[in-house]
Amino acid sequence: MSANGFYVYAGARKKADLERLDAMDNVSAVRLDVTVQEDINAAVEFVRHQGRGLYGVVNNAGVGSISLLATGLESDMDFVFEVNVYGPFRVNQAFLPLLDESDGRTAIIGSASGTIARKSSGIYSMSKFAVEAYTDSLARELAGNGVHVSIVEPGGFKSGFIAERAARALAAEDKSEIELTEQERARHEDATARSDAPTRTTQSRPALCL
Repeated sequence: MSANGFYVYAGARKKADLERLDAMDNVSAVRLDVTVQEDINAAVEFVRHQGRGLYGVVNNAGVGSISLLATGLESDMDFVFEVNVYGPFRVNQAFLPLLDESDGRTAIIGSASGTIARKSSGIYSMSKFAVEAYTDSLARELAGNGVHVSIVEPGGFKSGFIAERAARALAAEDKSEIELTEQERARHEDATARSDAPTRTTQSRPALCL
């Protein structure tokens, strides 16, 4: 995004990611965990004090869980919804005053899984279906005030998401919290073995990318 003429405030949780982002041109790293309201409030104050205004928010934080609805853990649902659903809800509420000032926009990264549900991805799909409803309602709520609301629904693409989700399932099995079939375990082990970190790649109107 910074290469396309935007000054980007890039949210991250890990020290290494924050340092890498700060080293990029036209990027300021912001410590931000979307499950922590104090982090969100601090991010709003940081952006406001920079004095550039804010013209866009990209709600890009997302997690998943491979868990059967009939036998899975309630904690898996809490984990996914805290990030995928409550995350955009918290962030947009906090940054809307800045977006109101600029007639800006907020975008949410949804998923094709927000329209299609499959076995073992029920919790993830539920969160993305919820985000679809959230986006539709928020867009109608803010219609006419100058803030544009949209959702992006990508399909599969290369990232660390699948490997992280597979590792979480394998860890849950190790703790006897869930049972995996031999086929499921082999698929998860293959996903973690094949995982590669995704490649991340002039100053203008600022945007926040989470």
